[in-house]
Amino acid sequence: MPKNAVSSGFLSSESKPAMSRWDENQITVISRLGIIMLIAAFLFMIGLYISGVNIWYRVVFAPILYGSALYASHKKKHLLARNLLLYGSLVLFTFLCFLNRRTGSEYFLFGVACSSPMIFKGSRAMYVTFLLVGIVLLTYVVYDAVTPFTPNPTINYPVLSTLCLITMGSVLFYQIILYRNLISHYSQSLKDKNKQLDKTLDSKQVVEGELQSKNRELKTLTEQLNWIVRQKDSELQAYLDAINVNIYSSINDLSGRFVKVNDPLLRATGYTSDELIGKSFRLLDSGHHPESFYQKMETSIKAGNTWRGEIKNRAKDGTFFWCDQVIIPIRGEEDKVSYFLILALSITERKNTEEAREKTLKVLETIAYQTSHKVRGPLARIQGLVSLVQRDLVVGDELKMITEKLDICAVELNSATSDLVNFVNDHQHRYTKGGEDEPAPAAPPLA
Repeated sequence: MPKNAVSSGFLSSESKPAMSRWDENQITVISRLGIIMLIAAFLFMIGLYISGVNIWYRVVFAPILYGSALYASHKKKHLLARNLLLYGSLVLFTFLCFLNRRTGSEYFLFGVACSSPMIFKGSRAMYVTFLLVGIVLLTYVVYDAVTPFTPNPTINYPVLSTLCLITMGSVLFYQIILYRNLISHYSQSLKDKNKQLDKTLDSKQVVEGELQSKNRELKTLTEQLNWIVRQKDSELQAYLDAINVNIYSSINDLSGRFVKVNDPLLRATGYTSDELIGKSFRLLDSGHHPESFYQKMETSIKAGNTWRGEIKNRAKDGTFFWCDQVIIPIRGEEDKVSYFLILALSITERKNTEEAREKTLKVLETIAYQTSHKVRGPLARIQGLVSLVQRDLVVGDELKMITEKLDICAVELNSATSDLVNFVNDHQHRYTKGGEDEPAPAAPPLA
């Protein structure tokens, strides 16, 4: 594509990044006109030479002019080629008209005027060309009328005028054919474009039909998805409500600080949201678990593993509560753990029941110990003494000793029974007074 596009204005040029289709066709027209004018100039000059007209050499400037125009067009200097072709021809034919009067050179001026629509795109340049040709012809007519004319005896003026007319007519005929071919080309291109447009419109209608069908399907699918989303939202809200009623939950950062807590956890701990958020989970440490317990837990969750266990916590008022707790690592960008979700159920009642059961078992063990050692011993001695009496193995003097032994055993049984009653009453008093955390008494020594 040439850098200097052919301008539509008169003797002007404008640089454009891309050349229009019209400008491309104008360049083609200029090149072809240059070729036909060059050929016509050579043929006309040869015709003059053969006919014996001694002014044939005056036409030698025409091949030079049109050859220069073709060279400029080849070098992509299209503005120069156009001006040489049209205005150079105007100057050349004006010179021939005044130098060779009444030879028919004025016909070439008409040819210049008729060629301007083929060369110029803008109407102003055409009008200016016609005006210049009119001025030249009018000047020539006035000059020829007032200036004496002496015919050249070597020139056959009727034949030369006819030759000029035929030459100019041939050039104009070629221009008409060229212009007709351009119109035909544009017409065919327009038909092809219309066919493509019709195909495009048909395709567009088909695509629009498919799009409408797809839109209807998409609308139906969207409605179904919206219904499913609403259902899932309702289910999720129900789950969240259930969690917020029955389950302790919190979100903690990688350092273990509370980021978000729910109401059940606040009620269980006795803290407010402002008192917990930003604080470490160690704020609830009861001191019941060893440090190794927390180290194993932190190692597991920071590795991305879910952890579950039972933890004893301390509330703000100093009371304890147990939780069956699950810690879920939540991954963020690049699949790295970004925070932790903690869910927990209260198991305080179960733990209290288990502790009470363990303490009851210890009490029963103590009772069984006392029964075994303080009660069964005297009973065994009593049974042994009674067996001696029943088998008549006791003489009169020994009966008093056996009676004393029986009395001692009775005293021991009474003492053991009193101790057992006091032990039971003491533990019952501890349970009713909240002393369940006190250690159970050790078994008494053997009697």
